[in-house]
Amino acid sequence: MPNIAVCFFCKLTILNKMRKRELTWSIKCDYNVNVSTEYRIRNEKTNGGDGVKISTSLSIQYDNIFSPFPGRDWAEGLRWVRESGFDAVEIILSDPALLDQRALERQLERLNLPVSTISTGQAMGLEGLSLCSASRAVRDRTLARLREDIDLSVSLGRPHVTVGLIRGRGGELDVQTESELLADSLKRIAEYAQRQGVMLNLEPINRYECRHLNASVSALELIRQIGSPSCMGVLYDTFHSNIEDADMCLSIHQLKGWISNVHLADSNRRLPGEGHIDFAAIRRQLEADGYTGYIQTEDISEPEAIEARTAKKDSYERITRDHKINLVWHQSTSTESNDAMAEMTAEMTGVNVISPTWFSVTDETGTISSLASADYVKLAHDAGREVWGLIDNFNEAFDETTDLAYASVRSRIIEQLLAEAASCGMDGINVDFENLKEAGIPHYLQFLRELTSAAHAQNLVVSVDTPVPQAYTMYYQRGEQARFVDYMIVMAYDEHFAGSEEAGSVSSLPFVQQAVEEMTRVMPADQVICGIPFYTRVWTEKFGQSAITSEVLGMDGAKNYAKENQMTETWDASLGQNVATVETSDARYTIWMEDEQSMEEKLKVIQSADLAGVAEWKLGFECADVWSLISEYIETNS
Repeated sequence: MPNIAVCFFCKLTILNKMRKRELTWSIKCDYNVNVSTEYRIRNEKTNGGDGVKISTSLSIQYDNIFSPFPGRDWAEGLRWVRESGFDAVEIILSDPALLDQRALERQLERLNLPVSTISTGQAMGLEGLSLCSASRAVRDRTLARLREDIDLSVSLGRPHVTVGLIRGRGGELDVQTESELLADSLKRIAEYAQRQGVMLNLEPINRYECRHLNASVSALELIRQIGSPSCMGVLYDTFHSNIEDADMCLSIHQLKGWISNVHLADSNRRLPGEGHIDFAAIRRQLEADGYTGYIQTEDISEPEAIEARTAKKDSYERITRDHKINLVWHQSTSTESNDAMAEMTAEMTGVNVISPTWFSVTDETGTISSLASADYVKLAHDAGREVWGLIDNFNEAFDETTDLAYASVRSRIIEQLLAEAASCGMDGINVDFENLKEAGIPHYLQFLRELTSAAHAQNLVVSVDTPVPQAYTMYYQRGEQARFVDYMIVMAYDEHFAGSEEAGSVSSLPFVQQAVEEMTRVMPADQVICGIPFYTRVWTEKFGQSAITSEVLGMDGAKNYAKENQMTETWDASLGQNVATVETSDARYTIWMEDEQSMEEKLKVIQSADLAGVAEWKLGFECADVWSLISEYIETNS
């Protein structure tokens, strides 16, 4: 039994002082830790010592109000946890699949730092997971996620896995039905945890944050209802108990033998001693009942963050159209480009979405530039077309790998973008973040989650552009993106591009087929839009030189170039393209043509796969007849 009476407050007081270190939170949530020597303690505990095991919360993926460090700085955070004298760490995460598990294990081993618990609640707020959802698919995804958390626990030495808010807030169905769904889900996941030898902590949560399991003893009642599995206990949280339990010490006693973990937070959700909870009485009751597990501190920097977090209802239900999408990108780089739209689209038919390249992230703080125009949107609407404004990451001053790690930066981008959308009357947002690095994918996914939730609140469609899946971009987690955005647009072009080591097609038929097959393997076909090019390249290969060059041509431009240079055209069925070539005394010139024939082959693939639609890059590169051709294969309501 831990000698809580002797050592608990002494040790906790020291740790509290360390948690009250100076933190400077800039727009990026940067921190500067200044811990004086007098507060730095060593872990002197040996077998037969005080036995108190104190853990603290640390986010290892995303920024979290209960974590003293930003998620991106988890390695530094773990070092601080060990050096501060904590005996273990509670890791806060959402998706184990996005975790660099090997790096985490190495850091934990290097520090000789155990993991006390795995906190899973973020998966509810970030992804809308819930064990009591009205949707069977959502419940199944939640159970699958918890199985992944349990598997992670096995790899980390079997720390407890907490089932808190991941069970869902409730409110979709009546209380009785939700309670039955929750009980069934918990029984299923308990069976898996039992087989894996992992303890589950069922956490009661106050009525303002959750509809079910509010009072401490209600968790025990539910555990008994599902058959009292030995792998399940109750996480006793003083903050929630203070709200829901008339007598906190009585509640502890009623849970005797069932408390598997303890969270310490005062009445204001700060550290013990900063509110009015009688922790001396809590200490005595835990000691009397023989609790020997981990005692974990939770702290937040700003209490108002609780209200903001709990009041937010993230939604990842797709916003879709009841017709096929025919989208054309409009490369708009100035007000003059905006003004030219009416003339450029005068003869255009079949297109029901236009996506102007209006927005770009310009710096590390998340500032965006904008060319949004209410007049542009009105003209498009008058023509029966929606406007999905495009935002890109092309400015070198912005690095999504590091900058998107900060909640403040993500929030700034989203707030500006939605304000612009509301101001001009846009119908949707098209995210075109390219050349993403693997290290930045978790932050990019979080950005998309937050953007989608906020955009849906304004009834805005969210579409995301992605390159054709290939071995070197599999880390993009396209299936994960598709879980919360509305449409995924696969850019089935740039098969060969400026800088390619060899000449070749911009978009051959096998390349398009690969794009469709890989995308529909990880997401529904009705979520995939296939992007096709209205451009091609004329390749120049100088004899006697290894370097090759190319020039972009539109569809009419390529036809004219081939005619003017008397190029010979040959249909290549394997590529689904006409190939035009000519040789001079010093060079070979080749064009893999994008014309009506190549377009039709691509459209057949799109139609056969029953995709959500087609997208074309870009307006102004097309030939006149291509619009009617596209309409033959992509039936829209335009």
